[in-house]
Amino acid sequence: MVDIAKTTHNQDSQRLAWGLFFLLAVAAAIGWYLYQQALDETRVVAQNNQARVDELDAALLELRREKSRLETELTSEREQRKQEISRLTSTSAELESELQQRLTQQERLNRQVNDEKQQLMGRLDEAQTRRQQLLQQIDDVSGDVEAREAELADANRDISELKGQLEQNRQQQAMLEARIEQISEQQRQEAQHFADLKQRLEEELHESRVTITQLKNRMTVIDMTSEVLFRSGSARITPTGRKVLDVIAASLNAYPKRAISVEGHTDDVPIGEHLPFASNWELSTARALAAVDYLQRENKVAADRLRVVGLGEFHPVASNESAAGRKLNRRIEIRLMPENLEEG
Repeated sequence: MVDIAKTTHNQDSQRLAWGLFFLLAVAAAIGWYLYQQALDETRVVAQNNQARVDELDAALLELRREKSRLETELTSEREQRKQEISRLTSTSAELESELQQRLTQQERLNRQVNDEKQQLMGRLDEAQTRRQQLLQQIDDVSGDVEAREAELADANRDISELKGQLEQNRQQQAMLEARIEQISEQQRQEAQHFADLKQRLEEELHESRVTITQLKNRMTVIDMTSEVLFRSGSARITPTGRKVLDVIAASLNAYPKRAISVEGHTDDVPIGEHLPFASNWELSTARALAAVDYLQRENKVAADRLRVVGLGEFHPVASNESAAGRKLNRRIEIRLMPENLEEG
């Protein structure tokens, strides 16, 4: 019994010892953990303090550098101020000297001004006297001035009239230039028109026996040998001649306001006894009259535009000594007169 109780007591003691040991171990572990936490926080605080100290050291170093720079600038500024004071002192002395010179010059100028004033007063008296003389002269010429003003007014009126005439002349010139341009264009058109006419007549006759001439005064002359329209010694128009006159009439009717003169010409060979004409006068006139009658009757050329002229042998264009010359002299000329040309 004693041994069992003792054994039980020993076991309880061991359990208690182990329990105390366990509690001590747990307490030690907790204490160690808390110690480590406190130690870490202390290290963080120490690191922050060290960083702050480093910042303060850097700021202090910058302040020392700034202090050194400011001291250097202050020393330079003091030196510059000393130099400026020295320069101003020198300048002040120069200005005082210059002021004294200016005062001396001012006194001299005052004396000169007084002298010139006296001279000007004398000149003023002379000028006043001269002014009185000029006023008198102005009174003397005032009448002439009024007369000149009247003449000037007349001249201005004349100038105004001349300007009006000049403007009218300019307008007339512009109209004339426009008219000249219009006439030039008409001449170009007429030249082309009668060039085409000559080509049609050559095609109709199969040869060139018609000449067309345009003169400077815008007269157009259609010249053809008599053989184109008439047989020898006859005043009757041939069929070929009628075709030629039909072509010519179409061109003549394109200019209804222009007069037409038909002229008959012959050579100087006397009229044969077998012909019904007493002279070359009658033959040339009869041929011109036949052409005019055909133009008016068959081609509706207005009668008041037409005139007949018989010139016989008295206006030759070649020598009558040769057959070729006589052939050229036997001709009919149709003249398209310039517009508004009055009959003489």
